[in-house]
Amino acid sequence: MKNLARRKLVEKEYPHNILYTIEKMRRSEYTMPQNLTCDICDGIEYAMSCLGQREKDIIRRRYVERKSFDDIGSTYGITGNRISQIDRKILCKLSSPPLVGYLVYGKESFENRLHMCKLENMETLPEEVLNKSITELWVSINIKRLLFRIGCKTIKDILQDDYIKIDKNDYKEVLECIQVLMALSMPESFIGKK
Repeated sequence: MKNLARRKLVEKEYPHNILYTIEKMRRSEYTMPQNLTCDICDGIEYAMSCLGQREKDIIRRRYVERKSFDDIGSTYGITGNRISQIDRKILCKLSSPPLVGYLVYGKESFENRLHMCKLENMETLPEEVLNKSITELWVSINIKRLLFRIGCKTIKDILQDDYIKIDKNDYKEVLECIQVLMALSMPESFIGKK
């Protein structure tokens, strides 16, 4: 499977090759778009802009210039295996919320989804969003442990629990994460109601 994914990487043009690699290596539960609109291309560029300078350089060399891990590694004075590890780490970063939203929906569309979820009345959220586990939040492990300790297991538990005893800034971070998960999970029919 890995060899097939690497072979296909060379056949496809950027940015199709990076989306294909993320999808085939099961880096995301979301289906990557096949038809790239201007908005999706803007979303891909935005997601790439969120990476560090070395990460951007590795992505450019690997997916735009189609260099091998060994060629990239020789530039940095490290092995191709190490570049492969860094590549996997970058793909994990790109396929995690909120960056994956920009890859899947596009910049403007995902920002519209985020905006709609800010205005959303929590009682009308679909059950599939409310029943998501707090393990899907990308907050620190300490915040997750605290939420589990006080009995919160789902997003619904957090939103219904007015007496949550966590720091105000941590709670704000948790709510922002929930907003991104809502934007990612919201069915198109629900978004269309606004």
